[in-house]
Amino acid sequence: MNLTITYLTNRRNCMVEWFVDSCQREISEYGLGLNIRTVMVDFFAKERPRNNWFSFHVPPKPTVWQGEHKLTKIDYFAPSNARNTALCLAPDGWLLVVDDLSVLMPGYLKAVREGMDRGYGVCGAYKKVSNLYVSKGKVVHCEERPSGVDTRWSLGRYNESVWIGGGQMFGCSLCLPVESLLEVNGWDEDCDSMGSEDYITGIMLERAGQKLR
Repeated sequence: MNLTITYLTNRRNCMVEWFVDSCQREISEYGLGLNIRTVMVDFFAKERPRNNWFSFHVPPKPTVWQGEHKLTKIDYFAPSNARNTALCLAPDGWLLVVDDLSVLMPGYLKAVREGMDRGYGVCGAYKKVSNLYVSKGKVVHCEERPSGVDTRWSLGRYNESVWIGGGQMFGCSLCLPVESLLEVNGWDEDCDSMGSEDYITGIMLERAGQKLR
């Protein structure tokens, strides 16, 4: 089964090593039998040394909103374009996308595999924390803050996933079938520069019949 794991960043100091170390741990524990491709979609790919852990380390595809092909005076937020760049590099199977400054918690890939086996999209809950210290892909210390807690935590539980609607699909951590994404033409690039692309795409996926947990 093909799984394309993608790391997205638009930051110079993106702490990619946090993700790589934690992802390597997850692959070693739960990656058996998966054909894994790793992709880094990096706004600064042409300035930053190539990260050789990734199969592909590329800038976002051309867009009018940012980068060398932009039609605007400054670079704007263009998350749909970045995620669709990853989609272009996924041969088939499943696409997993994770935003920068992220650390995968133990068991992350196990939950992803359950979704792949059962055919539902996996939406990873998150917490934005302060004073985060990470060593070898593991969180050593952090300070939680109420404003940084994913609102979906109140719906779920730690030991199992729960069904959610498309309007609850947030973009920072998720895994979806490539075919389902192609059916809705990927993330809607009309949302670039303004955001909200995540739950809008989730609603389109839900209406196309894709289940989400």
